[in-house]
Amino acid sequence: SGDESGVTLLNSNRTIIGHNDEILDLKIIPNLVGEGKIDASVARRVAVATNSAQVRVFELGSFSCNVLEGHTDTVLSIDVSPCGRYLGTSGKDQTMRIWHLKSGKCVAVATGHTEA
Repeated sequence: SGDESGVTLLNSNRTIIGHNDEILDLKIIPNLVGEGKIDASVARRVAVATNSAQVRVFELGSFSCNVLEGHTDTVLSIDVSPCGRYLGTSGKDQTMRIWHLKSGKCVAVATGHTEA
């Protein structure tokens, strides 16, 4: 629904609690269905970078959370691969990391970037 100016208003259906800090970046993770096809109709997971060295991946149905740990300073940005299998993160620790989301493991680290 919209207001008089034509601006669409969003209603909150649920609230994720447990963070008392800023959200620096958030990405919706595409859903993989059989044979590598992507179902974009329903978001099931989101990756969230808060003002910490951890990245949290939330399951939206249950709000269960997996924590990706490996950065030693604040994660500033995240991005997800189009297939939804991998997450890229970069942070103040001057590293960029690639995560395999199903296993939660860091599969690659690039070091040395300076202008985070």
